[in-house]
Amino acid sequence: MSSTTIRHQEEYNHVIHTWLDANNDVQLLLRGENNTNLRGLRKVMRRPRLEQTTFKDEGGDTKTLSEDQVDELQAIDSFWNYCQNWFGPPSLVGAVDITTTTREDFLSFLGHHGDLVNNLIQLDPDLMLKVYQMKTENTSNNNNNNNNRSRSNSQGSSRSTSPTTRRVVNHLLVQFLRRRGR
Repeated sequence: MSSTTIRHQEEYNHVIHTWLDANNDVQLLLRGENNTNLRGLRKVMRRPRLEQTTFKDEGGDTKTLSEDQVDELQAIDSFWNYCQNWFGPPSLVGAVDITTTTREDFLSFLGHHGDLVNNLIQLDPDLMLKVYQMKTENTSNNNNNNNNRSRSNSQGSSRSTSPTTRRVVNHLLVQFLRRRGR
């Protein structure tokens, strides 16, 4: 199995089990259509009139997905693009590792973005480049600040560990929005 195939399977599993919280109905739909990989998931989530798609539940009864389930499925690409936009350009930093995101991240995204069916989040090369520039700018500023600090290893040292990625991204988002005048 190639590393790309392994990565795609890990991403598929993460989307199903974390973002969608291992929703049984979604899994039954995907299994019933033999769409149990990333390509199959994308084929189903991009389907026109997804809310009318029927599947058999565990009891053999015909069902459709709930409105929330449909909304979550249709938001996957937008959330993935959003994550990449705030990670940086793939040509410079690589593809975002979506397996580091949580269900709470996904739900928060859904709560902040209304109609994702008609207003998809697209990949935004300009935003990716700005994020990359801010990250590299912050890194060089941190390196310069660290060079001027005491080299003491005592507990009272002013050196600190770097913030988590999520805190850095949130900080960068605030800076970006301020610069745009929001």
